Amino acid sequence: MNIINPNTGRDFVTDAISFKAKFEKETMAVEQTCKEVLKEIIEINKNTQFGKGHNFSCIKDEEQYKSNVPLSVYSDFQSYVERMASGEENLLTSEAVVFFGLSSGTTGNQKLIPITERARKIRAMHMSLLTNGVLFEKFPQTQQFNKGLMMMSLSAVRKSKSGIPMGAGSSGNMRALQWLASITGTSPVEIFEEPNQQTANYIHLLFALKERDLLFLNAPLAPTLLALLHQLEHDWPSLIEDIRTGKIDRSIELTDQLRENLEHRIEPDEERAEELTKLFKEGFEQIAPKIWPKLLYVQCIAGGSFSVYIQKLQFYVGNTPIFTPAYNSTEALIGSCLWPGKQYYVLTPRTAYFEFIPTDNNAGIEALPIYKLELGNTYEIVLTNYCGLYRYRLGDVVKVVDFYHQCPVIEFQYRHGQLLNIAGEKSSEHAVFNALLETSMKLDCLLIDFTTTVNYDMHPGNYDFFVEIETTNNSYLTSFREILDESMKEANPIYKIMRDTGKINPINVKIVKNGTFEEFSKALRKKIGSKGPVKIPRLISDNTLICFLEESEIIK
Repeated sequence: MNIINPNTGRDFVTDAISFKAKFEKETMAVEQTCKEVLKEIIEINKNTQFGKGHNFSCIKDEEQYKSNVPLSVYSDFQSYVERMASGEENLLTSEAVVFFGLSSGTTGNQKLIPITERARKIRAMHMSLLTNGVLFEKFPQTQQFNKGLMMMSLSAVRKSKSGIPMGAGSSGNMRALQWLASITGTSPVEIFEEPNQQTANYIHLLFALKERDLLFLNAPLAPTLLALLHQLEHDWPSLIEDIRTGKIDRSIELTDQLRENLEHRIEPDEERAEELTKLFKEGFEQIAPKIWPKLLYVQCIAGGSFSVYIQKLQFYVGNTPIFTPAYNSTEALIGSCLWPGKQYYVLTPRTAYFEFIPTDNNAGIEALPIYKLELGNTYEIVLTNYCGLYRYRLGDVVKVVDFYHQCPVIEFQYRHGQLLNIAGEKSSEHAVFNALLETSMKLDCLLIDFTTTVNYDMHPGNYDFFVEIETTNNSYLTSFREILDESMKEANPIYKIMRDTGKINPINVKIVKNGTFEEFSKALRKKIGSKGPVKIPRLISDNTLICFLEESEIIK
């Protein structure tokens, strides 16, 4: 089956394989690629207000760029961005802004990130061509383009004063991939615009369940896919009836026209309904490969903050590889994963100009380019993108774990502002997650989600952990705290020293009722005005959010 890529007019498989080969060459010439990207960004934007103010026209190399442009944070660009949202042009970028991505606000107030058509195309090329190039190589049968479940949300939350669409960063990026979803996905494209996620999930499931030879499950984020599988566990009786009758349950809120259009595509299938009924009655552990025997992989962002969801996803998908295709942010795509089932990323030197600040930067070491990173060291990411952010401190800290040709392979460690550091112990999100995972395994319970807050009501202070778990062990409430505290000591030796010398009080664990973090996610979306998926912050200070979790505590 040949699929024509509308962006190039060529065969998509050929394009994807060719793009991956091009990426391979870029990883063999990292320094040259980085310098080309910086030169291009400066040339495009030299006549903007920012470019003129920082003498872009005089910049000839990386050192001059660093000399002319200081390291920055979002507040340095905020006034520009607000003017751009009001319709002013040629401020940070010479190219038109086509979308404003709303960051999740996990490290502070929500940010508005401008996105241009050039930047969206660069990201889309990597997300579609490079990702599929990797998959075509790993799973050759995917070149036949059998169907898969593709979830995406294309509904913008609102518009700026000048009428530019605004929404979750993933929503703006997904529009560039809509054409591919319409060909390889089981879901009708109309449902991508559905603002009610439960309604959209129901239709996604209905059409996917009818496809016995489904090859993959694809969602933007791990919690999005997990919510879908939770809904399957709850709604399967009505879904089975819909497959049997060829009609959509009347409790699903759809316009009459959309319902009619969808039902025209559903043929009654008694045999499939009976087959699925038998499987669902046997239970939902490893249900995905049972209902879709040809399932090759599950694709979603499951690294970094989303690692907590992997264990629960594996309950449903078993040993099916979980492929996190990219290390992504609203500001730019940062890295691509070339190994389905692993959480390591090759930096993508063509998507932005990257610099890295060593985390042990006590001697005033300057930010380093990609080609000067060292194995085993940790760095804070700084980026200059195609949308008007220059030497922007992203807040993410990564570790170099390997090299792919000349290009560093990185692993996410933590975000600034999401680090437990009450007494200088610097417990990373990675260490906290591993301690929680070890604790849940020792107590034979499943970690669903968590967040933390600093408690200064006592001296010295301590941490409150809000934890949602699934368990049949009734003794966990009394032992969870002690085991977690010991696991934290093992995960971070500095924490152990601080605890043993009385500089930090013991951890306080608050177990919340099942479903709390699903409701917490809704509260976060309401707070930041987003209908898309949001990251659960691993360290919170907002009293409203803390009170919300405390009200859900099982035992006070």
